[in-house]
Amino acid sequence: MNDMWNRFKSAKTVLFVEWTSPTCRYVVVNTGSESPTIISANSLEIAPNACPAETIHEHLATANISCRHAVVLLPRSDMDISELSFPPATDAEI
Repeated sequence: MNDMWNRFKSAKTVLFVEWTSPTCRYVVVNTGSESPTIISANSLEIAPNACPAETIHEHLATANISCRHAVVLLPRSDMDISELSFPPATDAEI
């Protein structure tokens, strides 16, 4: 966890997004100081045919907020699940 925080800390500004269609909640955090500082937080309704990333980008641009790093939280039900098949292996190979 500390490694992850150090990566964000060097990023200075990080966007955290939680998207449960059609609502998108976000918080923009300044991580460059000893403790994180919230720059902006809000929720948006995303139109059915709209791109969530573009909608958030436009919203933040109107507030003159930019960030290069984002963490996106998606509901598990929206994730694709892949089934992988592996060839047989001996106990020594595992």
